[in-house]
Amino acid sequence: MTDEAVTGAANTVTVLGGPTALIRLAGWTLLTDPTFDATGTEYQDGPVLVRKTADPALKPSQLPALDAVLASHTAHQDNLDTAGRMVASGASEVLTTVAGAEDLGGAAVGLEPWQTRTLSKPGRTPLNITAVPARHGPVGTEAITGPVTGFLLHTDDGSAPTVYVSGDTVDLDAMSALAGRYRVDVALLHLGAAGFEEFGDIRLSLTAAQAVEARRLLGDPLVVAVHAEGWAHYTEGRNHVQQTFDAAGAPLHWPTPGEPITLPGKNMTPEVVHERFAHYLKDQDLDGLGSLFDEDAMFVPGPDQKPVYGKEGIKEALKVYLESPSTIEVGATSVHQNGDLAMVQASWRITGESGTVEGKALEVMRRTSEGDWVYIIDNPYGV
Repeated sequence: MTDEAVTGAANTVTVLGGPTALIRLAGWTLLTDPTFDATGTEYQDGPVLVRKTADPALKPSQLPALDAVLASHTAHQDNLDTAGRMVASGASEVLTTVAGAEDLGGAAVGLEPWQTRTLSKPGRTPLNITAVPARHGPVGTEAITGPVTGFLLHTDDGSAPTVYVSGDTVDLDAMSALAGRYRVDVALLHLGAAGFEEFGDIRLSLTAAQAVEARRLLGDPLVVAVHAEGWAHYTEGRNHVQQTFDAAGAPLHWPTPGEPITLPGKNMTPEVVHERFAHYLKDQDLDGLGSLFDEDAMFVPGPDQKPVYGKEGIKEALKVYLESPSTIEVGATSVHQNGDLAMVQASWRITGESGTVEGKALEVMRRTSEGDWVYIIDNPYGV
């Protein structure tokens, strides 16, 4: 795989194995928890033996240029191994815990919980990186596991999706607090229910059931499974995790190592669909308008008119709105979201050469597997 394959899309996540992921966001390239040692490598960590079971999808020499490394913690080799430390030591900026910064030295910066550091360069959208509280096991295990942090990646202008990297944590209260402070569009959750015989039933990362609850607390973002394969100490496998998510009706993206995942782009919330509709109408962009509808969507073109079905039929019905320049003001008056479905009421006003038309719409939208929202029912005259 070439560097171009890793970095070609504007906003992507490429899981390389274990906790290690390349994140391309708002023009910045970040690497999480570098682990690049070969499969079969073993580490003695106090009373437990940690063993790697898969090679990384890329070697350090194949990495693109990095703007920063995010190290959730530095004390455990399954999150920062020998080769990973070499990668971190060569990075221009490393963000981690305060204890981790003392461990790494050099360009490492330790963040306190909720502290934000902003990456900024001329010509680029500034990217905020906020430290999210984390706990690497049940309450009372902190002395054993040591400090750990999650990260939230977000822009002030909302031009890129907001990405949460959980790190090794089971702290659902912190995730609830995060959702109270910020919108979360994508969550890279460390799964696998890590555990060791020496620790009994203690689990050091999210179980599948906890991950489903974490998704709910975070506001139902797109979930990408991270740190769930490639090491011997996971107690829950892929099938169990997937079945748990399926039983809860919760989507889960299980990545193929080395293959980029395109993150949600234009329509990250139901309300953003309205903004995009206004933009495409102003630009008389029929294809853009069509992109806001599901392939099998239904659209009501006018009062007392029969519904139109399917994206192509809807585009044909929308042509009348493009016959002359016009603008639309539209805003949601209520949004009721249930998982990946949303019922929306909206007020709208179209102003054109022939005057002004206004109404109140009833809409049903769904979130796609890519995380974007699209219309499945749009009745501009439904209220």
